[in-house]
Amino acid sequence: MVILFGTRLFGRVDRVPGALCVATQFFHIMLIPLLPTGSFIVASDGRATPAEGISWKSVAVAWLKPLALLVAVVVAMVLLVNGSQFGVRDLLTACVVEAVAIAAFIVPGRIKPSYQRACELGRQVELTSQQQVALERAYGRRSGKPIA
Repeated sequence: MVILFGTRLFGRVDRVPGALCVATQFFHIMLIPLLPTGSFIVASDGRATPAEGISWKSVAVAWLKPLALLVAVVVAMVLLVNGSQFGVRDLLTACVVEAVAIAAFIVPGRIKPSYQRACELGRQVELTSQQQVALERAYGRRSGKPIA
């Protein structure tokens, strides 16, 4: 059996398509993030600049995703195996828990930062002019002018 361990970026947040995101490096075992070691602003071309301190939003997302996936799988298995033993109220509660778990897995990384925060992150990671244009377009500012 192969055991994967090491460090890797997890918890991508503040995503701006084609420009950047913020992610936290974790020590992991079997791709389960355990201990955060530092946060980075990652440009779309893969360049990473250390962020000031740990991004706790990124850490929360990194830990929430495996937990949400586990909850979704466990609830689905319980419903499949014992679904007929539950009443309508219990089944509805289980479905709501399932929906929340799936949403917690999908939604956090899709939320964009404010335009001001995205520009600040862009300055820190020194975006290329093409990435700056992508940032501007992501916020409906199609001027295409580089960020000052």
